[in-house]
Amino acid sequence: MAAYPNPPTPPPSASILRNPRYSTMATTPITTAADTVAYHRDRSWHFWGLVDDELARGELEEASNKLWGAAAHAIKAAAETRGWPHNAHALLEESVDRLIHEAGAPMHIRGQYFIASAYHRRFYGNPPDAESIRNGKDLIAEFIRTLESLPDTAPVRETPV
Repeated sequence: MAAYPNPPTPPPSASILRNPRYSTMATTPITTAADTVAYHRDRSWHFWGLVDDELARGELEEASNKLWGAAAHAIKAAAETRGWPHNAHALLEESVDRLIHEAGAPMHIRGQYFIASAYHRRFYGNPPDAESIRNGKDLIAEFIRTLESLPDTAPVRETPV
């Protein structure tokens, strides 16, 4: 088995947003929450766009995980907009629940989240077939668009008197 020569070392997390290897927004300094939201939205669509390339190369595991990455970054953008923590898997799931209960997101995003999460789990073995990934791409695009369409603040809910 051949070893990979000089595998890249990920940069420290504080600099990852400005590293051209990891960001298409590398020339734009990340200094505000709005910059971070824009970064995560950009990364979301970036990963979504890579799915077909991975499928064309026969990389089902990578294609599957790109769907997860697209969904995860969409959640991170929505959470960042609201000042919620989003730096762990459990916090992403919590953010989805909060988006439903506090931001008026439709209930079906929970199911979409679990499907996206399944694409991530399948990265570690037994990847879905290419057709399932292609179908998942449409579902994840809908998920991303739904999160991007949410208002930045929670809707006012009337309480019974």
